[in-house]
Amino acid sequence: MPGDPLFVADRTGADARQILAPDEKRVLHNHNPIWSADGQWIYFVRGPEPTDEMDVWRIRASGGSPEQLTEQRTAVNFLVPIDLRTLLYVAPAEDQSGPWLWALDLASKVIRRVSSGLDQYTSVAASRDGRRIVATIANPTASLWTVPILDRLAADRDAQRYPATTTVRAR
Repeated sequence: MPGDPLFVADRTGADARQILAPDEKRVLHNHNPIWSADGQWIYFVRGPEPTDEMDVWRIRASGGSPEQLTEQRTAVNFLVPIDLRTLLYVAPAEDQSGPWLWALDLASKVIRRVSSGLDQYTSVAASRDGRRIVATIANPTASLWTVPILDRLAADRDAQRYPATTTVRAR
C-alpha cells in the first residue's frame, strides 16, 4: 500500500485497525514502528524516500494526528524507548558523520548525542524495562595504497601500502 499506513491489532494479530493512513499530499513512508514503554504511543520514523530524510514521529496507539518529534532529516533507525521520557536511536549527524547514538527527551523534544569519540553505532536495543541496553559499534579502518602505472594489468603484488601518519579518517 502506498505510503506505509500503520495498523494495530490485538496480541493474536486479530482485530487490526488502521491508525495512520497514507499521506495524501506527498508520499511519506513510515518505518520501524515501536511501542512506547507504557503502551500509549507508537514511535516510528517517517519521511520521503530515500530513507536518508527521515525523522522520529509518534502517534497515539488509539489513533489521531501524528506528531513530529525531531527535525534531523537523516537516516534514523533502531528506535528504543528506555523509559517514559527517553527514546534512543541511531542516526548520522547533520554533517553526515556517524552514525551516532542519540537520546530524545520526549517531553521537551530535545535531542542530544549520547556517544562520544569516533565509535560509530550501527544498532541499539534495550530490555523491555529499559535497564539493559545493547549497542553495536563499528570501528571502520581505512588505509592508503599506491599502485604503479604499468604496461600491463597491475596485480595484487604491485600494490604497496602508503604509510599515513594520522589515525583519523576523513569522510
